[in-house]
Amino acid sequence: MLSKITKEFTFFKQQPHNMQILLLTNMFYAFVLPVVEIFVGAYIMRNTNNPSYVALYQLAMYVGIVVASVINGELLKRFQVKHLYAFGILVSGLSMVVMMGLKTMGFGELFVAGLFMGIASGFFWANRW
Repeated sequence: MLSKITKEFTFFKQQPHNMQILLLTNMFYAFVLPVVEIFVGAYIMRNTNNPSYVALYQLAMYVGIVVASVINGELLKRFQVKHLYAFGILVSGLSMVVMMGLKTMGFGELFVAGLFMGIASGFFWANRW
């Protein structure tokens, strides 16, 4: 097992610096995203005390992933993958900042926040290869 890990690390170190940065960014985002989603769900639950709001946010997020995948196909004709990838990560952060700044959390606000978080995730997953 240790030899496989060493072999992978050696291969990683042979890649260009930009590739290493991209792979590290990709790895950290993929590891952090599930944890972020757990905390976002807990934040919504704490502020609304209503599990249906968490379900609505998650549903909107999944809709956003599909929307981003469709939009991404068209945007790839006009923009480079690295720009769409970076856009997805930026929208993810902005989505959470906006949601945390909301004074009230109604169905509409949570649906829009979930949709944008889903779009961010969709751009990330569609452009990570």
